[in-house]
Amino acid sequence: MTFSNLPEGECTIRIYSLGGHLVKRMDHISGSYENWSLLNEHYHRVASGIYIVHIEVPDLGNRILKLAILQSE
Repeated sequence: MTFSNLPEGECTIRIYSLGGHLVKRMDHISGSYENWSLLNEHYHRVASGIYIVHIEVPDLGNRILKLAILQSE
């Protein structure tokens, strides 16, 4: 999965389950996109479902997105 149109500078991407548990944190350093392998912090595949993405950009604020993931079996 690719997060695109990110700022050229640094930002932090946090992905949460609907229950509020942190699934993955990614520190974006440069470029306009960041790839996510759909693995959680423990390197296990995430389950199909709805997730909340919090993108924090210093000096520019926050962006909250909803994300639906459908994993094949």
